[in-house]
Amino acid sequence: IVAELYQLNVYSGLSGIFKSHVDTPRGRTHFGSLVIALPTKFQGGQLRVVHKGQERLYFEQPKWGSYGNAIRWVAFYSDCEHEVLPVSSGHRVALTYHLYVSAHMGGLTQPRLQIPNSKAYHVYCGVKNILSSPMVMRCGGILGIHCSFQYPVSEEGTYYYERHSLTLKGVDAAIFAVFRALGL
Repeated sequence: IVAELYQLNVYSGLSGIFKSHVDTPRGRTHFGSLVIALPTKFQGGQLRVVHKGQERLYFEQPKWGSYGNAIRWVAFYSDCEHEVLPVSSGHRVALTYHLYVSAHMGGLTQPRLQIPNSKAYHVYCGVKNILSSPMVMRCGGILGIHCSFQYPVSEEGTYYYERHSLTLKGVDAAIFAVFRALGL
């Protein structure tokens, strides 16, 4: 993974707010953001991250200086909605990095499906049973899935997995591993 510094953010007083948004893809290997909150005194200014309706708050500071000199950080996928809530006092200082998959540095590896020890074994068996039915895809065809995450697509003429299988996330990566284990 390569972390590329994007910007230094300073949120101060009542103007310290960053509206809810989803990051714009920064290239085919961009998959997330890393936010590092520096040890400054502030109130409010939590980072709110939402994915599939689940919300988490980060950088809460219930008391002045309660975290001392600790540097706090959070990383999240680029398709997560996020915002900085209003800073009511003090200064919230953070460094934001874009995260990229880096194949030239060894890359990430997709999960290897260890049959039958995998948590995805029931998915493997289900897909195998469906595909072995003579009623399924009798004339051939293309098998696709609906991904749980969003991915940037900028190239035409090839399928996503041929170009970017290492950037698949979570359940998408697990299903890809099942399909690959089945020789699809």
